[in-house]
Amino acid sequence: MPTDPLRTARVVAGTTVGVALVGAGLVMLVTPGPGLLAIAAGTAVLSRHHTGVARFRARWADRLRSAAPGRDPSDPSDPSDPTGPASGAADGPRGA
Repeated sequence: MPTDPLRTARVVAGTTVGVALVGAGLVMLVTPGPGLLAIAAGTAVLSRHHTGVARFRARWADRLRSAAPGRDPSDPSDPSDPTGPASGAADGPRGA
C-alpha cells in the first residue's frame, strides 16, 4: 500500500515539534518559564496526528472544565462557553 510522502513528512514534523514542546514544557515546570502552556501546545500539535493524544487531551479538558470554580457542569447556559446560549452567538449580528 503506497503512502503519500508529503503526509508522512507532515506527521513526522508534527510529532517532532509536539514532542519537543512537551519536553520543553516538562523542563520549564522546574525552571522559570510557561511549562503548562508549552505542554498544552505540544499536546495540541500531537493530537492533530495521533488519536491517542487527542483522547488524552479531551479527557483532561473535560476534567479541567468540570473543576473550574463557580461553574456548574450541568448548566448549558454557562457564560464562559463561547457557543452557549448566554453568549448571544445565535442572536445574529448586532443591530440586525
